[in-house]
Amino acid sequence: MLSQAEEVRDLSIESKNNADYIYSTCLVLGCILEDGEPPDSARARAQAGPFPAILLHQMVEDEENAFVPPHMQKAVDGYREIYEKYLPDDARYLINHKGHLMFLRPEEEEFITSELIRAFTLTGTPDEIRTRVSELEASGYD
Repeated sequence: MLSQAEEVRDLSIESKNNADYIYSTCLVLGCILEDGEPPDSARARAQAGPFPAILLHQMVEDEENAFVPPHMQKAVDGYREIYEKYLPDDARYLINHKGHLMFLRPEEEEFITSELIRAFTLTGTPDEIRTRVSELEASGYD
């Protein structure tokens, strides 16, 4: 199975673009943890927490097409209950995206766990982050 970076490069070559100029990047938030600091500390949540929140935003808005990993189903279901209370219902997305990538809204806090922060952000000790970046590079990201 191709990584996303490899797939983009292959599509670029197929379309006759020069793959030498194609860079594969990813957007992510994160936090360099201090010794003994948990990934869900107030500081880490403020810096990295908005990124897993946008995953929840997308999963509840595009229910038909969103892939929800089994370990996230409970969080997505809980967040969906909150989302469905946003009014007006034809503009829920306006409230859902308030603070997008900038801060966590109070009703999102309970869903942004240590596990989600670790899984979907570059949050960890300096050595852990170096390892994760090396893994991204090995999968084709520049």
